[in-house]
Amino acid sequence: MGISIHERDFFVDRLSESELKELFKQIPAASLFSWRSPSAKLFRPQRDRMSEDKLLKLMAEEPRLIRRPILIFRDRRPIIGFDRDDYSALDPTHTA
Repeated sequence: MGISIHERDFFVDRLSESELKELFKQIPAASLFSWRSPSAKLFRPQRDRMSEDKLLKLMAEEPRLIRRPILIFRDRRPIIGFDRDDYSALDPTHTA
């Protein structure tokens, strides 16, 4: 698609709490949390009661709790998870 990317494996190079906080400015913490992950099973019953700070700590400690992939752009909202429509919109040859 002619898009230059920088790939980061955040299982190896974890996202810091400050990086997660920057993402929270654009994406709600609960939307970034991977509720479907087997690692999140224990937290699902508490979903509606978990604070952003608690979600931040959990994601910083365990990267499997972060939805992926995360596509970050300078001039638009990050894309969290796979969304065919969002990905298609990145293709300059794609017409809606």
